Amino acid sequence: MPTHFFRYFFLILMILAVTAAVLIRTDFLRYAEPLALQSPPPAKHRVVLVPLDTRPACIDYVTSLSGMADMEIIQPPVELMDNYLTPANRPELRAWLKDACRAADYAIISTDSLVHGGLMASRLPIGNAEDYQNTLQLLREIHAENPSLQLHVFNIIPRLLVPDQLYDQTIRENILAFSILKDKASRTPLPEELEQLKVLETTLPPEVIQRYLNLYQQNDIFNSDLIKLTEAGVLQGLIIGQDDGQPFGLPNGNKLSIEKILAARPQLADRVISTRGTDEVALTQMARLANQQAPRKLRVHVIYSDPSIPDLIMPYMPHSVARTVEEKLKLLRCEPANSLWDADFILYIHIGRPDTPDLAATLHQTSLQVQQLLASGRPLALVDLSENFTLENTLLPTLIQDKANIARLTAYAGWNTSSNSIGTALAQSTLFLNALHRPDAPSRILELYETNLNFLVRRFLEDGSFQLETFPFVNQALRQAGNNPLQLGDDRSTDEVIRRLTSVDADYLFRRGLHNQIVSVMTADGPRQLLITSLQTDTTLPWRRLFEIRLRTTLSLAEINP
Repeated sequence: MPTHFFRYFFLILMILAVTAAVLIRTDFLRYAEPLALQSPPPAKHRVVLVPLDTRPACIDYVTSLSGMADMEIIQPPVELMDNYLTPANRPELRAWLKDACRAADYAIISTDSLVHGGLMASRLPIGNAEDYQNTLQLLREIHAENPSLQLHVFNIIPRLLVPDQLYDQTIRENILAFSILKDKASRTPLPEELEQLKVLETTLPPEVIQRYLNLYQQNDIFNSDLIKLTEAGVLQGLIIGQDDGQPFGLPNGNKLSIEKILAARPQLADRVISTRGTDEVALTQMARLANQQAPRKLRVHVIYSDPSIPDLIMPYMPHSVARTVEEKLKLLRCEPANSLWDADFILYIHIGRPDTPDLAATLHQTSLQVQQLLASGRPLALVDLSENFTLENTLLPTLIQDKANIARLTAYAGWNTSSNSIGTALAQSTLFLNALHRPDAPSRILELYETNLNFLVRRFLEDGSFQLETFPFVNQALRQAGNNPLQLGDDRSTDEVIRRLTSVDADYLFRRGLHNQIVSVMTADGPRQLLITSLQTDTTLPWRRLFEIRLRTTLSLAEINP
């Protein structure tokens, strides 16, 4: 990749880096002592994880929060897993899984990895009838050999759009229209929609239509087979997620099929869960397992920043935000709370709209409401989305500008689909809050807060900075320079730009958002007050494309002397 484009940019970054190196002294530091945390005790449960793929949201999020679930995650060797467009080594992965399960208490398994080699491969799909049967037989064998092992599996309904590498844009657009009209035809279609469908059925090549229909037919059959394994006791839990969709489209028919099966088998209501989403499913499945160990279900009070949000259908979603919340609360074994005072924590959902009048004033009022809720003492998880995925409509920049104590948030999610963001924020919150009430919590309280703060700050930088600011900028720069952001190749200059920009963003977040903010912690010895005294980051691109980052944050904490 040509690097001349970045030369001037690097000069600016060097100046910023030098400026950032001069740290602002925290006013409280003269009264604070660095906090030395003990190593966490060994986890009580060993959990084998076969992730959906190797992106951070599918694997790193699970491992980062597993300590709060008192779980040790056993991962497949990297060389067996997928890498962007290269699928996993399925025969070797299946063999590894069978062996790893012999020394585990739980297993969280993506069937898409076992059948196809990952999410990207499942969209083609790569797996055939033999792969499906081999996977079903493998699950039966693992259960027979390890009857005390709890097998928890998740399978994904394919997304509405076909992959770019399959067909040209015209065919992809026609398949999309075909899928939408085909779904409408199964309900109450208009005459003109039926005519449009007939035209598409004669325009599209028959083999293209058949391949697309086969994708959902095979998925429908496999979902039914997995439900039967659950009913037979081979699987202890099954989650069926759904990749990106719209209110109409053939994938919705697969979800409806599942709902009909479950309606006829009420005994499976707590063991088979149907939800929207993909990347967050493994994390929510781990959180669900941990939450099952809690003495009771957590109560969640949901607040929306605008009364129109519950009925809003966000991009890539087939239904409303309110229904997404309902699904994720059920998945994570939470109960809705009617009032703030009946709740164990608050789920606050903000979705910025591009047509909001007097946007700055509206965001400021929303910021004040969030600050008041934080001051109430109730834990608060913030889902901070934008209908058109733009930074100016999100809340985090205004919270930082208003000097809100964002370090007191229990969780933050500010980008991705509403299903992904809501599911991830709820998973983090429930893992953290339930961990605080376990019998061993008093001896681990500071470690639990440090773990949650690290993940919280990471989400600020990933969602609030990288996805909405850095990614659009670098993506445009690469395209203007004649480079394909989805095929970076072996050149690492883009990696360095991302690393430096993230470092600058981390410094800004520390100085403007975390500086002098106190985190109050109730311990067995009484209340203690913590400060974040430094923030370091390590950033890489997990795949040779510009879309997601692998970000690790390291916080230093200090305790204010009483």
